[in-house]
Amino acid sequence: MVVEQANGVVVIEPGMNDLKGEEIIKWIGKRYPGKPVTHLIVSHHHNDHGGGIRPYVASGATLVVHKLRLNFTKPRPVDPNQGY
Repeated sequence: MVVEQANGVVVIEPGMNDLKGEEIIKWIGKRYPGKPVTHLIVSHHHNDHGGGIRPYVASGATLVVHKLRLNFTKPRPVDPNQGY
């Protein structure tokens, strides 16, 4: 979901992986020219909800998660074959 605001857009749930996140960012650039992704809201840690956060954070978006999910945002090795 994308929410347009005066100075940018907020993305809720970034997609399953980096490629999907990059595709969404490109779509936003075409649909909302001049409005960067300012915030990214992730509801929980499952890959289908937060697997694609890297492109957003790399582009300068602020990541918003519940304080109980802060551990999810820390760098760590990930097994790409692991499910939930």
